[in-house]
This record gives sequence, structure tokens and C-alpha cells, in this order.
Amino acid sequence: MNAQAVALLVLGGGGAAWLVGGTLYLAYGLPGLIVFVALVATPILLGLWSRSAKAAAARRAEHDRQAEQRAWMYRFPQPEIRAALFKLTDPMEAAQLWASMGLGTMPRWIGSGENARLEPGAWPAVVDAEPTGVGAQVVLDAGGLGHSLKHYVERRGQLVMGLNLLDVNVSADIGERVVLSLKVRDPLVEMHVSGLLDDATRARIEAAAKAATTPAEEAELLTLACQDAQLTVPVDGLSCTDDITLMISQTGEWITVNLAAGAHGGVQGASRSGKSIFLNSLLAWASLMRDVRVVIIDPNTAAVAPWWRTAYLVCNSNDPAEATAILTRVNKEMKEREHLFWSGHTDRITRFSPDLPLYLVVIDEVPEFAEDKKFQAELKRFGAQSAKFGGRLYPAGQKLEEDSLSSATKANLFDRFCFRVETPQAMKHLFENAPALQAAGLDAVDEKMPQGVAIVRTRRHPETTRARAVYLPTEACWFISDAIVAVRGQVRPLPGSEPPALPAGKSATPDSNTVDIIKPPALGTPKSTSTDGKAPLKLPSLPKLPQVGGNRTVIPFDRNARTEPADNTTPDGPEGEDEDTGTN
Repeated sequence: MNAQAVALLVLGGGGAAWLVGGTLYLAYGLPGLIVFVALVATPILLGLWSRSAKAAAARRAEHDRQAEQRAWMYRFPQPEIRAALFKLTDPMEAAQLWASMGLGTMPRWIGSGENARLEPGAWPAVVDAEPTGVGAQVVLDAGGLGHSLKHYVERRGQLVMGLNLLDVNVSADIGERVVLSLKVRDPLVEMHVSGLLDDATRARIEAAAKAATTPAEEAELLTLACQDAQLTVPVDGLSCTDDITLMISQTGEWITVNLAAGAHGGVQGASRSGKSIFLNSLLAWASLMRDVRVVIIDPNTAAVAPWWRTAYLVCNSNDPAEATAILTRVNKEMKEREHLFWSGHTDRITRFSPDLPLYLVVIDEVPEFAEDKKFQAELKRFGAQSAKFGGRLYPAGQKLEEDSLSSATKANLFDRFCFRVETPQAMKHLFENAPALQAAGLDAVDEKMPQGVAIVRTRRHPETTRARAVYLPTEACWFISDAIVAVRGQVRPLPGSEPPALPAGKSATPDSNTVDIIKPPALGTPKSTSTDGKAPLKLPSLPKLPQVGGNRTVIPFDRNARTEPADNTTPDGPEGEDEDTGTN
């Protein structure tokens, strides 16, 4: 047998194929053999190609699935959350996790021999997952497993350990679904320095607060931390239409207030609960707004001190008559806007400008004036009528009792912030449903409640939650006040200081609430001095200035030179618009 015959035998596969191939070769020579090979090889090659194509398609599908899985996973920035989601979605990992808690079953073989079969396991399947500010929210389909929400709640601790997370909250969803709130961080124990300050100063403030061991040391270190601060917004660069970031909720959501779109608010909290820091943050934002007039009444002076030179009206007297005079004046100015209702064909003022500003009235320690009937009458009048004229009221105190805040005024407080209080009755002053909130774990009567944490409900965040106030120390408020004075001048000098020469045509007046703008002398950079005679303290290693990140822009502030403010313009419309009535 020659080589051609051997090749024919191999290609033909023997038997009939050899016979047919040999016959074709003998009859037609090499062309016949080629035709035979083509007829036999084509189905084989097509079969091989088909199997290869299917394998390639399967590989592509698996690659796409893995890519999709990775893209889905990396929607969650924290690696701890991605690891937890892998345990909840991978079949073997999920089966082991839930079976270990008695809430699922592992796959297993049953029977033997030819009757052996694999019985699939059963466990809660992930049907949805979304990132949150503290981790992720995962929705499980628990249908058909025979377990109630109580069973999942009872095994919350095992879930925390099994998923290696900080905390897991369990709640119910529609039908037989269970919602897991996975947490890798707790905003209520973190420090959140105000975004009004540049990144480096925020880092310095955090370091100062952590390094201080006594109140005196803290004050000195914070003063040092703020001495080279920069604002991230220019003076007059904000409007009452801008959101004010005041707190962060336990779920990582920012709690904001909008003065133009909002209404009155109430703040309550025991001594050292964080109430004053909260009020200072509110006042700082409002003081930087070009279309807001800040009015502060504070018999204890703490809240009014940093803003004494910049606020429209101030009162730090214990005499109810002086506080009443301030409210009377503001009520009168509110009433004088009544003609705008007719000219604007409206029943409330909703547009504001430097010429028609919104009034923010903050009254700290309002219970101090509880027994004065005239003060209470003016307060009730402002609370009931000022919102439509462009007034916003924020009364504050350790306890906002009926004697210090009437039911009618309290009914108009849409934004409520209750820091730590001493008694359940005190919490009910702001939250009538306090017993239900306490049963749900939202209790302000808690000695372990951290300073700066409050129970919160606002118009923009109607679901009552626990939240932590943004940190803006008093030392930073003085810096912001310096920045405002450097741009606008001061409304009044600090008590006990020699007032600078008044502008031409202005006369001195004993009234501390004069609204004449007084240009200040050059302000020197404050120096850190020890109050107890010891050497000045030094901050630990801190970032160098300036150092800015994110989307914030640092606004340079020179304490030694006052820049002339730019002409105020109204953002609501172009120049030449009809007289601003403050209405839509």
C-alpha cells in the first residue's frame, strides 16, 4: 500500500469510507480524493467550529457577567461592604451564612446509587441593594422560608459578626421582604467640621479638639487652629435661598435648612448638650448671606458675642423690656411690608434681596423671659405673623415649656432639634409623640447621648431621626465675624472698646443697635497666649495652609486690609427689573 492509500484510509476512517475514497481516487485521481475529503471533513469542521463558538460565547457571557458583577459591586466604595455583599450573593457563601443562623439550608445530596439527587438549598436572596452614606441598604426576598422579621432581628448580632461590619439594622419592607441596613461607619460619633472653612483649617480644628485635655487648653488650641483660616464662600456670596448644612443623620444624610423656603424652628437642650454650637453654625451661615438680617437676643451673651459687630440687632440684657423692644421693632418692620401684598398680588413674601432681606430672629434662653407678658405677646405676634412677611424665628432653651413658648407659637415650629434633655416631659415640649419615638429608640433623655447629637425632624426631613450637629467652634465664629467686618465694616463696636471715628454726617448714639456701618481699624493677626501664665501651647503636626480639596474654593481673607464690597445685585432678575416687591 502506497502513501496515498494510507492517507485515504486515515481520512476515511476505514470500512466504507476507505472503499468510497479508494474508488473515487482510482476513478478520478487526486481531484476525486479532494472532493471526498471535502465532503467528509466539512461536517467535522463545522461541528468543531460550533462547539468552539459555543464555548467562546459562554466565556464571553461569563466575562460580561463578572464585569457586570464587578461594576455592581464597585458602586459601593467601602471594601467592607463589597465583602459583605459577596457573602450575601455568592451561592455557597450565602448558603453557609444563613444556614449557620438557622435561617436557610445548605444544598445536599439525598438518596443513593441511581436514585441519588442534589437537593438545592434555600436562603434569603438579595433582590436589591443601594449605597448609603454609612454603607448599604440591602433588600432580601425571604418568602417561603417560614421566618418572621423577629427571627432576623434576633440574629442581628450574628449578622454583624458574619458580615464583619460595624452594625446591621433590620427592618421590614412590603410583603415578605427584609431590609438590612449595613453600616461601616457611624456619623454620630464622628466630628464633622463646618464646610464654611477650608480643608486645612478643618483638619487643624479636629486635631486641636482631640489634643486638648482641659477646656482652657481647648480654647487656646482652637484659637491657634483658626488663626490662618480661609472661608470657602465669600462674604455676601450666599443667599437665603441656599441650603444651610447643619447636621448629619445616623444614616449619613445631611440635614439642611433653607431659610427662604422654610419656616420657624425650635432648639432645645440641656447645658453642654451642643445647643450653642448648633446655633452658632446657623448664625454663621445666615451672617454670610447678603439678603438676611440677623437679630439675636441672648441674656447669657454666649450666642451673641461673636456676632455683636455684624448682626442687625442684638440684645444681651436680662431686662425683658430691652428684649421686648427688639421684638417690637422687628414686628413693626415686618408690618411695614404689608403693602407688598397688594402691589405683588400675593399673601406672602417669597423673594428676598439686600433691599428686602429676610429676618432671622434667634432667641437663646427664651425661658428667661417667660414671666414677662409684653415679651410673650410680641413673641407670639412674631411667631404667628412674621413668616408671611419674611421673618424666621428660632427660639432656644434648656426646656421650651408652655410658659416660655405658647402653644400657638410652638405649632408654627416646623423644624425641631432636641438635644439631650433631663426628663421625658422636656422631650415632649418639642415632640408630642415622644413616647412612640422613645419606644423606637429615639430618646433624647439619655445620659450617654454624645454632645452635639439631637433628635431631629424638619420640613425637608419629615422622618424623625437622630443626627449630629456640624462642628463650628466659637473661635471659628470670631474668625468669620472678622471676615465679615473686613468686607462690610461693623454695625456696632464691641462693648467696652473705643469706637472708631464715625463717617462724615453720622453722629454718635448710645443705642447699641445702631445700623450705621462703621469702618474698623486694621485687624492684626491674633496671637495665641496662655491664660494661666504658662508658655503658649502648640498644635500637633497639622496640614500646611492653604490646602483645599473637593469642589470648595478658598476665599482669601486679609485681616490687615479692608476691601470695598462689591455692589449687591439681586439674583432673581436682570438690572432694570421692576421694583422688587419680594413676591412672585
